[in-house]
Amino acid sequence: MGRTLPFLFHVIRTDVNQVWKNSSVFKGDSGKIFAVGTSAGAGLALSVTRAALLGYKDLPTNAIKGVVALAPVTLHPENVPSQFQGEYSSYRENGDNVPVINKASMDEFFASVAAESSDPSHFVGLDGETQKLFPPTYIVTCEFDPLRDDGTVFLGALQSKGVEVRHDHYSGLPHCFWIFPTLPETQKFLGNLFDGIKWVLERK
Repeated sequence: MGRTLPFLFHVIRTDVNQVWKNSSVFKGDSGKIFAVGTSAGAGLALSVTRAALLGYKDLPTNAIKGVVALAPVTLHPENVPSQFQGEYSSYRENGDNVPVINKASMDEFFASVAAESSDPSHFVGLDGETQKLFPPTYIVTCEFDPLRDDGTVFLGALQSKGVEVRHDHYSGLPHCFWIFPTLPETQKFLGNLFDGIKWVLERK
């Protein structure tokens, strides 16, 4: 199976279940578990939250109290639902001549992890029904990022269903720009990230 998306999803789903079951062992608080990730990892954080909401083993459906999704993957660019296509333009606008990632690198990634474009287990933007059940969610997007509209479309979908959301958008910056510590915007990002995590954990 290797490092395919289904395999990674299975591993993380199993790990979350173990964290919830054994939180007292490492003096954690099972009432404050949240999912966090960046890029494809943010997509997995959203996916494991959806899995919990739908029921997984003995994991309570409300086990994950919030999500922090930084530049997330929520849709496959070859399978964008018709209601989102008018606002889903970032793969076209940032297809090339942008730093960090472009359309070609994302195409290669999807192929390498055997991503099935129609599977809502991996592309949570496809599952409009479960979105209304999501816990408070903090989303970060970047202007010069093919994944920008994965975040903005999912943000809008959650908002339309009454889910508590918080959003920070970074104009003029590429995907995961915060990997460059000398950028002045990185310090702003870190401050906002800590505030976002605090916001997620303080929701009821």
